[in-house]
Amino acid sequence: MFLRARAGRALRPQERAEYGRLLKVYTRALRGEVEQAA
Repeated sequence: MFLRARAGRALRPQERAEYGRLLKVYTRALRGEVEQAA
């Protein structure tokens, strides 16, 4: 996944915070979809 590859690169603090926030939203949505499918 390109997101993981990008996370491995050095990011500025602001970019890191933004990435972390998006990652939380993404994982939460993904988890919700999995629960609905089950």
